[in-house]
Amino acid sequence: MGYIGLFSITNSLVQIIKSFKFADYQAANITFIPYSIAAVAMIVSGYYSDKTGNRKAFVGGASLVAALGLCGGAFGIMNNNQPLALLSFTVAAMGLWSTLGPFWSLPTSFLSGTAAAGGIAFINSVGNLGGFVGPNVMGLGQKLTHKDVAGIFVLASAMLVAALLAFTVHHDRTLENAVPDVDAN
Repeated sequence: MGYIGLFSITNSLVQIIKSFKFADYQAANITFIPYSIAAVAMIVSGYYSDKTGNRKAFVGGASLVAALGLCGGAFGIMNNNQPLALLSFTVAAMGLWSTLGPFWSLPTSFLSGTAAAGGIAFINSVGNLGGFVGPNVMGLGQKLTHKDVAGIFVLASAMLVAALLAFTVHHDRTLENAVPDVDAN
């Protein structure tokens, strides 16, 4: 779910900012703001996730922040409020990128050996479908409504689902022993 928002915002943020009547070079320069702040947030999130060991809370919390930021960005676009849209998309970028470190630490917390390798490969394969789904949802929403807000609200919904999944999914550590570790032989 998170990759849907991540790929979509990466592919469309410059176009969204350009819709506020900025020139190409201005939109590209303004896009630097959310991404640079998101880079700092990603490092901070990863640090505190490592320090506390509570990966689910950081993934769920960051996904929720991303959903709220995306909704704020859509409202900023709807009201032609450039500062609100930029601030909101900065918050969304912080949330989207802050999920990455803690998320990729989760599979190895309950899978080991070849199960971990297979699990990570499966997650990566399914997650990369977000690179197809997300931008197409954004494009379809823009085509149908002639605004980016429909697609952005769908992305926010996907991030809300990601947050709910992160908060509610739990694992049983006894399952580790049920999967034989091929490498141990």
